[in-house]
Amino acid sequence: MFALFPAQLSEVDACYDLIDQGREFQRKQGFVQWTPDYPQREHVASDIEAGRGYALKDESGHVAGYICIDFGGEPAYDSIKGQWRSKEPSGVLHRMAISPNYRGQGLGGVLLLECERICKEKGVTYLRADTSPDNTRMQHVFEKVGYVRCGFVELRGSDKIAYDKLFGCHRRRQLFRIWETSVANFRSAAALFAAFSMFAGSSAYAAGQSNADVASESVDIALDYQRGGIASSQYAIWVEDAIGRPVRTIFVTRFTATRGFSERPDAVPTWVARFNPSQMTSAQIDAVSGATPSNGTLRYTWDGTDEQGKPVPAGTYTVFLEGTLHWSTRVLYLAQVQWGGSTPVQLPVTVRKNGTSDRNKDMLDNVKITHTMAVQP
Repeated sequence: MFALFPAQLSEVDACYDLIDQGREFQRKQGFVQWTPDYPQREHVASDIEAGRGYALKDESGHVAGYICIDFGGEPAYDSIKGQWRSKEPSGVLHRMAISPNYRGQGLGGVLLLECERICKEKGVTYLRADTSPDNTRMQHVFEKVGYVRCGFVELRGSDKIAYDKLFGCHRRRQLFRIWETSVANFRSAAALFAAFSMFAGSSAYAAGQSNADVASESVDIALDYQRGGIASSQYAIWVEDAIGRPVRTIFVTRFTATRGFSERPDAVPTWVARFNPSQMTSAQIDAVSGATPSNGTLRYTWDGTDEQGKPVPAGTYTVFLEGTLHWSTRVLYLAQVQWGGSTPVQLPVTVRKNGTSDRNKDMLDNVKITHTMAVQP
């Protein structure tokens, strides 16, 4: 049984030892997130003195983990390359470390869930965090307990993957807003068409359609594309599951997938963060990428399978279309689909823009994402 407690000044050395051991573990894993200059013992001591340092302890009081929960915010997070999912007050997580004695036993997830308990006690239901793109273990821990990637933040001279999580009352408020939006969408012409289609489908079935008929389900993406020239024209389309885990890349421009992710960090960075093309094989890249297309209307289809070609289970998925308009100016389209549903519908599309330049603003336009269910005998 483990629980998180405010760390005491007498525990500075025990907590810092975990940091130092974590630094060595990173080195052995082949990456550097914590340098010799950061974090130092004084960082941990400052955390504890300010009341933001917490120790994860077992039943005997032994320190098994350490983390900083800062309710004062992180200035670097104001300049995210992407978008946080909420603007409400948050706790910010830094300097998380687990004792080597418990590594690989799921204690990282326990610590993060304990952070939520601490936050709720303070009336906070939103957490933000970051980690290095090379720290795949920490990314896995975040995503396993429901954190969602939101983009990149620059800390100590390098980009870090930004994560956040909504929970408690905040999550319930978000679900209520989604419900309100769904009601409004149902009143739209597209939803009325969907309702009519559902009625027509029911009538057809009642007229004697066989139970042996097979439903062919898909998500169709259509968009008008206009090439933007240098430092532009790159885009990617992909699918994630309900908790933000990547499911499948539908298409990505070949430059981004092969070398653009390292030569031009601004090239569709959300897709790059999700799928890490530096770890993809040539065959995997060839399967999802293509040359920058000519101007015109483009169409893509997701057939409900993952990267291995296996059918996904029924549930909520999000389709993303990200485009680099000009250097760091980007646009992100997204739409949620209830896979396994029975009603064809044109999905509401949310648009998020990053940057203020109007250059190439029409590179991706007239985006339509449709969930179809064709019944085949």
